[in-house]
Amino acid sequence: MIYTLLDARKAVAQYVSGGRASTDSSVLTAVNEALEILIDEGDWKHTVLKLIIKVKNGCIALPRGAETILKANYCRTPMNVWTHGWEFLSSGPGSMDFGGDTNYKDVADLGWHPTFYPLGGLSLKLLALSTEAEDKSLSLQVWGRAGSLNEDVFDNVASATSGGSGETLAIDQWINGIDGDIDQTTSLVARSTPDYRGITRITKPITKGYITLLGIDSSNNVGFLAKYSPDETVPQYRRYRVTGRGNSEESYMSMLVKMGYRDLKFDDDVLPIQHLPAIRQMVMGQEEKRNGDFQKGTNLHADAVRLLNQQLGNAIRNTGEFDVRVEGGYEWGSSSNLV
Repeated sequence: MIYTLLDARKAVAQYVSGGRASTDSSVLTAVNEALEILIDEGDWKHTVLKLIIKVKNGCIALPRGAETILKANYCRTPMNVWTHGWEFLSSGPGSMDFGGDTNYKDVADLGWHPTFYPLGGLSLKLLALSTEAEDKSLSLQVWGRAGSLNEDVFDNVASATSGGSGETLAIDQWINGIDGDIDQTTSLVARSTPDYRGITRITKPITKGYITLLGIDSSNNVGFLAKYSPDETVPQYRRYRVTGRGNSEESYMSMLVKMGYRDLKFDDDVLPIQHLPAIRQMVMGQEEKRNGDFQKGTNLHADAVRLLNQQLGNAIRNTGEFDVRVEGGYEWGSSSNLV
């Protein structure tokens, strides 16, 4: 059985603020709070998934909702998954900010970014396109950098002429809403004013359709940067660099990823934690803490984690596997990716 948000609301409603109807907004808030805490407590049965992602130009971006890579495999060979600290180890590759690399086929964390892919060192104008005509009255706010060394900041900080509000980038529409069909004439008007070499932040309104962000060079070559869901408002995606391979190579990687928290909104949203008693205990624990009994709340919190560990133990039995990689690696039941 797959549990949904509706199931969780019904299961915990009587424990929220002395008892509330399952449709009360406070019940939704309590469920989301419990899920956010429990997801961070461990790598649970339904929060670790296998993905296969295409690698191009030595960079990959995790899809929305994916928090971090736990393990990775490239061309049937396991890879190390390294944090930012890898560059600073005596055995590491050194700084990779300016194109440095290593012969080892590993994965290095590049942090969180507002687009799937970087601009590749190019100066590009931006174009935002929607699948829906209703979104043409809306716009993105964009902050970024330009100049040969990214030294020029466009509306990133307040100055005598700018309040640091970013550039307002109007959203245009694909021809007849067909994804990929561009009207070259109108797109000239909707493009960004400056040429960007890097994007530091994007804010987006709630939209009816999906928004695609494109980069266009001086020869009108078009590159894909990101695609945003209707309810995304501050896009952030985890990027990783795949080392030890040519930038022109195209291949596929398989990986285990830890899914991150996101607010559930609709009754048919699937719960990332598929254990109603654990969610109930977490909701009760938070209520006790708010009511002043921190010790009781902590005990209920611990019991929720115990239930999830029990579920995980039933789902993943001990095998003959033994992973000797510790530095930058991942082990079940431990803190992941520590350098």
